[in-house]
Amino acid sequence: MTDSRPTAIFVLLAALACSSCSDASELRAGGERDHTPGSDPDSIGRYIYVCDNGANYSVDLFEGGLTIDLSAPNERPLRLSAFAQDQTYVGAGITARISGGEMDIQRVDRPALRCRRK
Repeated sequence: MTDSRPTAIFVLLAALACSSCSDASELRAGGERDHTPGSDPDSIGRYIYVCDNGANYSVDLFEGGLTIDLSAPNERPLRLSAFAQDQTYVGAGITARISGGEMDIQRVDRPALRCRRK
């Protein structure tokens, strides 16, 4: 009789990995969130930041505090995640660091921004 334990473990790990995937209906081509800022029913809080370039960025916080949607003016929200409660969120070429009432945004395709909560 062959040992099916490695196969069972692999199937279990694959199932766990898939269970944490986002609902595909929420994502558009390119991984963009398919909702307007503040409209996601899973959001537990919303903050508006005014950046040094005068633009207002919104941050929608999700359960557990490890996930945010960062929304630039006139753009769809981008989903960012933190690995721990250190308030540094990453994803899609963006790093957002939130500390107190300030947020620093670094993007690979744009200049860095410093923002303050409204």
